[in-house]
Amino acid sequence: QSCCNPEYDKKWKHKTLFYPWIFRLDEIKYSICSFQITRPFLVPFNHRKLYNMAQRVPCLWNKRIIEEGDVAFLWRGNKEMPQRLVVKKGEEFHNDFGVFVHDDLIGKAYGTRIYSKKPKTKTKGSRKRTRNTTDYMYIMSFSPEIWTDSLSHRTQILYTTDNSVITGNLHLKPGCRVAESGTGSGSLSHVLARAIGPSGHLDTFEFNLARAEEAKQDFERHGLSTTVTVHHRDVCSEGFGTEKENTFDAIFLDLPTPWLAVASAKACLRSSGRICSFSPCIEQVQAFCNELQEYGFYEIETYECLLKEYMGNLVNYPTPCCITGNRKVKHGSNEGTDKSSSNDMKEQEQETEKDQTDENSQAKKIALTGKESIQVRATRPLANIAGHTGFLTFAYRQ
Repeated sequence: QSCCNPEYDKKWKHKTLFYPWIFRLDEIKYSICSFQITRPFLVPFNHRKLYNMAQRVPCLWNKRIIEEGDVAFLWRGNKEMPQRLVVKKGEEFHNDFGVFVHDDLIGKAYGTRIYSKKPKTKTKGSRKRTRNTTDYMYIMSFSPEIWTDSLSHRTQILYTTDNSVITGNLHLKPGCRVAESGTGSGSLSHVLARAIGPSGHLDTFEFNLARAEEAKQDFERHGLSTTVTVHHRDVCSEGFGTEKENTFDAIFLDLPTPWLAVASAKACLRSSGRICSFSPCIEQVQAFCNELQEYGFYEIETYECLLKEYMGNLVNYPTPCCITGNRKVKHGSNEGTDKSSSNDMKEQEQETEKDQTDENSQAKKIALTGKESIQVRATRPLANIAGHTGFLTFAYRQ
């Protein structure tokens, strides 16, 4: 409605609205992110213009055709983990589904089904069996979600559930300036870079020199060198730097002692800026909240994100016997008749006692209905439910 009716924008130009933003749509898998867009001056608001801004970001998740040197992922289905590869001419990729030649990938669109060139080999015990049929996988483009599932863990990482809550509650949008302390493996860094690009910037701080250099190489390989700057710095002891004062719209802390960085974070945050901290222990949360209150932060909130997945499938259940009121009706009898004589009551009591002592009573009941079982759509939670990951604490700067 906003795209087609300028009067709608004039009426709501000072409101804060949420817009779904589709960044990447493949044949198989897609991700949709919601950003909070404040529009005090964009009248009328143009969704296409905002989408085209994201398309100008020179990063891998905007590519449609596979080229040499791209970081791509082979993916079979929801139950399989994506397998990362760097596309190079003349090389092959071997896995359980066969052999995939890199030359066959170059020039094809992301989301294409790729067939293996050689039959796959299965090992069972000490014998190897070779099937004559070829298998397939899907070639997927780079995205922060797929990168989170397949990256090399230099440290413990944040997964998609926590990443989405962090991005939403920090109120990130294109053009924001964000600081992150605790780069680690770069899982959240890619999510933040996508949320604030192309006009925003992310300053990520890592105290370990080796991890900082590896993260810098990953950002350059993924086309994010202009959006992300890696700093080798211990924020707890050195702070974010005096040159960063009153610079950031949001700050994220993934530190063992986040309360030591509150003073520097307040100096670097703009007015009404948001701060977030991830802590696995509640004692860390208590110390961090006490420090926030001392420095005048308000609306302090803590969340714990627990993801509970449900699985739906068809289940076969035995068909119950026909019941009318409190008496059982045999197969083929008239359900509408009501016999209230004492002889009938005695016969029913005798049949009930006989069913309780008969080992095959259940089979006889099912046989009376003429059907063995019925199919019912049922849902149940998965057996391997992820437990506690950590606490997310958010607050506003005055």
